[in-house]
Amino acid sequence: MKWYHSVLFACGIALVSPQIASAKPIPAAANNHGVAGAKPAPAPVARPAMPAPAARPAPPAMPAPPIAARTPAPPRPGLAPAPVPPPKPAMGMNSRDFRKLLDSIDRERKASKKLQKARKALGSRLTSAQVKDIIAHLTYDSDRVDFACDAYRNVVDRKNWSIIQSALSFDSSRRKVMACTR
Repeated sequence: MKWYHSVLFACGIALVSPQIASAKPIPAAANNHGVAGAKPAPAPVARPAMPAPAARPAPPAMPAPPIAARTPAPPRPGLAPAPVPPPKPAMGMNSRDFRKLLDSIDRERKASKKLQKARKALGSRLTSAQVKDIIAHLTYDSDRVDFACDAYRNVVDRKNWSIIQSALSFDSSRRKVMACTR
């Protein structure tokens, strides 16, 4: 038997191993590491057993809410909330392509050809200001009304649509455009 086994046994720690289980009992004098005249080690004190903690019922399993439904954590006191970035400006046709479009409309002599070139731009996204500029390059008010009604679907900033009214010459044209955009 190793010396530390006797130390552990003297302190009241029982080791269960094949070597200790087969070992002979240790005489009282050997409990004090072979020191003659030493007092024997006190017997280990039995401690009362701790009561087992009360078993709590398991809470019902709840699925985690979807990420979009989770609420953000409340702001910590003393800290201002993060600023909200400004909205991105509405992007229509880029300026170089738009300038080329206006030049090609101006080069046409016939009003029908001008309207035809303007309608080719409807494949692109346009701002209200760009629609107003195109309308200004068309010859007849009836062509302007037709183009404005067709262009309303492709406008990226409909909240600014009211600026189209100033590009039309007659009140009747303005009413027609307002009617087709409702």
